Amino acid sequence: MTNVIANGSRWWGEGNGDLDELFEVLANHPLRACFDPYEMVLDNGVSVFLGNFDVSHVFNVATDDPEMVVRLRGAIEANQNRWPGGCP
Repeated sequence: MTNVIANGSRWWGEGNGDLDELFEVLANHPLRACFDPYEMVLDNGVSVFLGNFDVSHVFNVATDDPEMVVRLRGAIEANQNRWPGGCP
């Protein structure tokens, strides 16, 4: 199961963005490197991905879906390779 805890910059009461929105932002905006680590694996096997971008967009996604873990890891790695660097 995948739980989107936070995704995007929203007004109070608005719902989170969906995962398609997160993958689009990962493809088009650099992650803020000072917010490492982007992934934590909990004792129950759930992976938690979190981070922020150079634009106002934060994400926090928890999943135990192996396919989603691979997809998120790949998108984050591609982002970091595309825009290497430190925290502004």
